[in-house]
Amino acid sequence: DNFSEDIYLASYGDLITAFGYNLEAATQHYLSSGFWEGRAKAIFDPVAYLNRYSDLQAVFGSDTTAATRHFIEFGYQEGRIGRPTADLVVTDLTAPARANLGSSIPVSWTVKNQGDATSKYSRSDVLYFSTDSFYDYGDVYLTGHFWNPSLAPGESHTDGDSVFLSSDTYFYPSLAVGDGYLLLQTNDYSGGETNRDNNVFARPIAILPVGFDPAQYGASYSDLIQSYGYDLDGLAEHYLKSGLGEGRKPDTFDEKSYVASYDDLIGAYGTDYAGATEHFIRTGAGEGRKTDIFNASQYLASNTDLIGFYGYNLGAATEHFINSGSSEGRSRDNFSEDIYLASYGDLIAAFGYNLEAATRHYIGSGFGEGRAKAIFDPVAYLNKYSDLQAVFGSDTTAATRHFIEFGYYEGRTSV
Repeated sequence: DNFSEDIYLASYGDLITAFGYNLEAATQHYLSSGFWEGRAKAIFDPVAYLNRYSDLQAVFGSDTTAATRHFIEFGYQEGRIGRPTADLVVTDLTAPARANLGSSIPVSWTVKNQGDATSKYSRSDVLYFSTDSFYDYGDVYLTGHFWNPSLAPGESHTDGDSVFLSSDTYFYPSLAVGDGYLLLQTNDYSGGETNRDNNVFARPIAILPVGFDPAQYGASYSDLIQSYGYDLDGLAEHYLKSGLGEGRKPDTFDEKSYVASYDDLIGAYGTDYAGATEHFIRTGAGEGRKTDIFNASQYLASNTDLIGFYGYNLGAATEHFINSGSSEGRSRDNFSEDIYLASYGDLIAAFGYNLEAATRHYIGSGFGEGRAKAIFDPVAYLNKYSDLQAVFGSDTTAATRHFIEFGYYEGRTSV
């Protein structure tokens, strides 16, 4: 006799429900139906049952017959497990604490089988983004690894991927700027795992706008420099917790212009704009350095050979000065935009006293049209009109502005 009727009975919940602890009925079932249905004689494992539950060990010791009877009469209804099973848990999930939409981030994770049976080959690991630390069907699928290697009891497996965080709000509306979680869910879909309450691991992650740089954000606001210095995590957190709601712009700091404004920064940093931004936060702001001394449009208008190369590309012009113009001894600004504007009545009529528009016109049109930079003579203008001398003295800048705003329309001239 190698048929254990109690083990056979304990192996099938439908038989437990139908027969209770009726061993004779279990034997008759196997002979008349179970054998022909292909049912295994023994799935229930009383040793594993005892090993899994210390309270049963305390009562039954190593009495497997008593343990089997307990399962049939009580354990099955209590939801206890009577066979070796895999139990997969995520023991680690590594990812950046913050990430920008539209970027890819490295993610790695480790799954361990803490059960007493080998997991099956159908084990899967799936990564989601969630607005909370619990998995539900509304979470955003990021990546999945399927048909992973089976894991023996106590064995671990580490895996990873590069994960893209899409900025497409139409398809991924919940993947938005703010605090969220990466969820790694592991599963053995072959039925070898019975406990799935511990299959999800949550790792907090701060989602930031496309291209957000906490250093650029900090450098954009003097109060943040004073409060956070170069604490990039603190700056990122401030933006999410406060700055976003306050309507602060993520980046108003012009790092290229900052470098181009100072010869020592050009020598020290060149095009290392991240280093220059850090310098401004740690040192430059405290030294009272400005970020807007260099004016790229003025540089272009002052060096007309560059207009043909760069047009009105201010970023390229700034980089030219940093990379070449400074060492060539080129002037940052010898273009008098007010004099140029005052030299042409059509420009006065078109722009008023908009000096930036005048500079833009010279670069975009005036130079190509062969217009002279300076026809208006403010000294002659003052000398010609004693009433203006009485008001402005020798202030040629004020005199030039007067001509643009009033003198031109009054019919005054500088010749």
